[in-house]
Amino acid sequence: MSLIVNEDYITIPSVTTTERNALTAANGMLVYDTTLNQFYKYENGAWSAFGGGSSYSRTVINGNTTAANDTDYTLVSSSTITDPSPVEGKGYSVLLRNGTATIGGTAYSTVGQLLWRVYHSGAWATYQLTTQTQLDNRPVLISTATASTTAVVDFTLPSGYNSFELKCINVVPSTDSVGMWLRVSTDGGATFAAGASDYSFQRYLQNSTTPFYLVQTDSKLFLQGSSISNMVGRYHNSTFKIYNPSNTNSYKNISGESFTYRDDTIYTISIMNGVYLSNTAVNAIRILMSSGNIASGTFELWGYK
Repeated sequence: MSLIVNEDYITIPSVTTTERNALTAANGMLVYDTTLNQFYKYENGAWSAFGGGSSYSRTVINGNTTAANDTDYTLVSSSTITDPSPVEGKGYSVLLRNGTATIGGTAYSTVGQLLWRVYHSGAWATYQLTTQTQLDNRPVLISTATASTTAVVDFTLPSGYNSFELKCINVVPSTDSVGMWLRVSTDGGATFAAGASDYSFQRYLQNSTTPFYLVQTDSKLFLQGSSISNMVGRYHNSTFKIYNPSNTNSYKNISGESFTYRDDTIYTISIMNGVYLSNTAVNAIRILMSSGNIASGTFELWGYK
């Protein structure tokens, strides 16, 4: 390992990460780490990445290594990370992209997790920020169906989600002045519950002239009553939430609201809160009209983890 000085350039000594960690280091040392493809400096008793300008980057970890203070790492394969020389208030971060990071004797393996390792008051401590959890709280578009003279629209509810959201966008029926219903399945869509007392719901409707309130048990849930028009320029839009359908300890709650433009004088707003009266896990849903087909419209299924 030697420093090469040329009239046009200087070549800094190159070492692997293993070789760098084995050096008898002293403050002021500078090397090029060929494992991580990055310059490193030994400063204040520890190795740290030597950045260029104001650009931000993370150092890749793909094998056992000794961390450097004030350095951000991305883990791409399972590794044991050894703490650097302790400096009060200093430390490093590790973003888990792939594999397991063993830090301070504890293994971390949640993809997307961000770990902050800090030395304070004579001891190392690890703080966790699970970025994947934040992402999981955002809805994920699972499936989209476009109706075109369609009898029914079915969606399978995949595992791994706590709740689902159904969006019905610009829906037009083939038959004028019909309602839109929802039924659930507990066998992956092979059959859909349609017993006379399978569902119970409360529904509040307000049109341009009259309020209406209904509580009933039925063979389906009313996403919208009998006011969806098929006249040109008319449409129906609604959003419904399906809560924890895989739970086997309680009835399945489905609720939401809808808006229907029926004609030039009637605009209908409806709020529905209903349940499927069974503890059996639900894994599919079906949307259908009270009569006739679904002439057009877009249906989206979103999932929440």
